[in-house]
Amino acid sequence: MGSISVNMFDSEALSAMPSGAVAAAVAGTYRELVERETGLLELVAHWADLHSVDTDGIDPGGTRYTQSGLGAGLEQSRRLGGAGTPDVAEFAAAELGCLQETTTAAAAAQMADALDLRHRLPLLWVRVRAGQVRGWKARKVAQATRDLTAAAAADVDRAVAGAISGLPCARFEPLLTAAIIQADPAAADARARLWEAERFVRAGRTRDTGLKLLIAKANAGDVIWFMAMVNRIAEILHADGISTPPTPGVLKRSPSSLNQPMPFSSSRATSTRLLRPPAVLISIQTDTR
Repeated sequence: MGSISVNMFDSEALSAMPSGAVAAAVAGTYRELVERETGLLELVAHWADLHSVDTDGIDPGGTRYTQSGLGAGLEQSRRLGGAGTPDVAEFAAAELGCLQETTTAAAAAQMADALDLRHRLPLLWVRVRAGQVRGWKARKVAQATRDLTAAAAADVDRAVAGAISGLPCARFEPLLTAAIIQADPAAADARARLWEAERFVRAGRTRDTGLKLLIAKANAGDVIWFMAMVNRIAEILHADGISTPPTPGVLKRSPSSLNQPMPFSSSRATSTRLLRPPAVLISIQTDTR
């Protein structure tokens, strides 16, 4: 289906379009978007080729680079992608970023993803080039497998390439995680130990309103237990007439809902001018990895 171009700023033309024409325009524009997205990834990969550096430190154009950090004033080579991808001249990302009106870091990440897809995830790369998988979704796989060996990345490629287009992200991400763990169990154990070290609890300053912020990052099971405990305490306080009823579901929906304070109004206060007892605002990040 050919794409239908509509000037988004021409409100009169859009308002005059019947539903059938709008449907055709949406479908055509979406297909063109997918094709452009894929074409950009291919162009980025070729840009990396034009600025690649071989083991002798010479690019295809004959320019000499230094890979060891020696040779003051010479441009360095960098491996942007995972194991098995070619080195690229370090200034290539800056130039590519300028062409796309984006940052050097964003352009470097784009080249890394494109090189990983082509060299380490060939089955997925074929589906991207055929327009069967969106480029942004394939890039998530490239980023998730960046630290794997080439052989382990190939195992993940075989496991997920056929399923990626038929599943929403919420269902595909667990599949990808499982494939990565199966491809390299030792590395998965090492990552789990690092994540364990990221747990923390930190309290902020008490504000004039009597509120205090408590921030914690913990395992999902610990947070679920904590939420249930706080909710039970709120129910007990309400049953004893010490507090007002907690908002239904506030402590049961999700960790993000814990940033809503639980109102306390002591019935034993002798003056309405007294400040309410200090409350705690709780913000918790669960770690389900």
